Amino acid sequence: MRPTVFTVCQGNIPAEVISGQGEVVRRFLPAECDFHQYASGHHAIGINEFLAQHDYDAYVLLDIDCIPL
Repeated sequence: MRPTVFTVCQGNIPAEVISGQGEVVRRFLPAECDFHQYASGHHAIGINEFLAQHDYDAYVLLDIDCIPL
C-alpha cells in the first residue's frame, strides 16, 4: 500500500505555519508514507490538481493550519 498525507497551501498562509506543519508531520509520519505541501491559489482546485497529478492507494488531507501534536 502506498499512502500519502497532503495539504493545500494558499498564498495567504504564513511561511512559519507551513514549515511548522511540515516539521511535525514529517517527524511522526511512517517511512512508507509520503508527505506533500501543495501550493495553489484556491483550496478546492488545489485538491483536484493534486489528486489528478498523483497516484496513491490512500490519501489523508490535512488542513494547512491543522498541525497534529
